[in-house]
Amino acid sequence: MPRGITCPPARNVVGTLNRMYPNVVIEVSKSHESYNDMLLDADMKHFSPLTSVRVWIGIEFTPGYGGRMRAMFRLRDDVAGSGILAGSGATTDYIPLSMPTNIEFIIPKKEVYFGVPSPLPPTLLSVPGPNALPPPAIPGPTDDLVLPLEDVRLDVWSVWS
Repeated sequence: MPRGITCPPARNVVGTLNRMYPNVVIEVSKSHESYNDMLLDADMKHFSPLTSVRVWIGIEFTPGYGGRMRAMFRLRDDVAGSGILAGSGATTDYIPLSMPTNIEFIIPKKEVYFGVPSPLPPTLLSVPGPNALPPPAIPGPTDDLVLPLEDVRLDVWSVWS
């Protein structure tokens, strides 16, 4: 939950007075939920008209092939007011848990800090690698959130192995 978030545009959790929905949600599945089930959850639950979640990150782990993961992220559709923004985000192929990866997700800063009055807080600049998803429109440094999937893989591998 970013500091300085305001309601509106963020929404309060139903049944509470001052608790707002987070801007970013991470959903983790270990073998019990398919890729399509996770996307349906994002569309219907996290991006429901009742929430103000802006970014959904899904990580699916499966035991097959010595353990592997698949990662995805999507953004909220502002025009419709709910659901997944068509064509937003990215999805990886399966990544073996035993092998390092250099895949990164680039998540728009304006979505991470949605509801925070301008100017947005300063963040460190980083240079996305060649395997960034989605590929940056302009090569070079960005202050968007660059999420290295290697960090996720290492955390899971340490538990899995």
